[in-house]
Amino acid sequence: MHQPYGENDWISQLGLEFETEEQVWQLWNRYGGKMGFSARRHYAHKSRVDSIIMSRVFVCSNEGHQKEKQGDNSKNPLAETRTGARLAVKFIREKNHYRVVDFVSDHNHLLQEPEACHMIRSQREVTELSQLEIDLADESGIRPKQAYELMDRQVGGQTNLSITIIDYRNYLRDKRRRILIFGEAVAMLKYFNDRTLENPSFHHAEQVDEIQEITNIIWADARMIADYARFGDVVAFDTTFEEAKFEEAFSELKANVKDDNDWLSKIYKLKEKWANCYMKNALSLGMRSTQLSESINSDIKNYLNSDLDIIRFFKNFERIVDDKRHNEKCSEFE
Repeated sequence: MHQPYGENDWISQLGLEFETEEQVWQLWNRYGGKMGFSARRHYAHKSRVDSIIMSRVFVCSNEGHQKEKQGDNSKNPLAETRTGARLAVKFIREKNHYRVVDFVSDHNHLLQEPEACHMIRSQREVTELSQLEIDLADESGIRPKQAYELMDRQVGGQTNLSITIIDYRNYLRDKRRRILIFGEAVAMLKYFNDRTLENPSFHHAEQVDEIQEITNIIWADARMIADYARFGDVVAFDTTFEEAKFEEAFSELKANVKDDNDWLSKIYKLKEKWANCYMKNALSLGMRSTQLSESINSDIKNYLNSDLDIIRFFKNFERIVDDKRHNEKCSEFE
């Protein structure tokens, strides 16, 4: 199929027939990408019998003007971005195909430079392949900026990518919102249930407080249970490092106060009630702390951080366990 790069090409294609509406859209969108404007679907007339599109108009995104909402008391109304552009193509359905019947070439706004056309909204799409690459990078702990740079190099530059770094981050944001739509507690229980369905030997238990909020959890797969039976160890996350940071910061605060401050001293004595890093009253049941293993501490620092939501925490923790087990296999092999 011929790809029009100028207005004369479209005029010459009046009467051209297409099998589907999508074929017309793809041609119009490519035309917009080459000319420097963002394409948009506009008017559509559908059959009352079977809802098949009988005629449609594709336009420039600057077509028309935004409608003013009556009674809109917004403190920060959106700025007008449309310019009333009349650039458009119209096609109708005849028998089992669509035919282009009109083309309006009027431009009343600046077009994008060729080197920026790949950033036009209608030219960007998070394809299934892009989604797969983003998901794999995220599950591997690769940060968006580094993963995007890798995608950039794979295709020979950002102009050949169908997404921007903003699209990349928005995809991850929306994906995480969908996972946590009912809250982290529900997402966590679903994650545990899915793991149990995959492996009936997977075990998990939760402890709730007087208002039925989860306070403690424990989980283990078949290998963890076997390791515990053999070594009798459970790994718990140590808070000593956070306590040291707290003490250092509080000491600095006290040093900046010239006179003895009774209120500050009183607050410090009650630190176990408001400082999250203190867990003195938590029952450990003989579990050993990660403080005893610099290797585990290093791995946790590399894979886990306070910005992770609960599901990403579990997935990254699984990666730590998998890496440890793989290293053990390598040691046994050597």
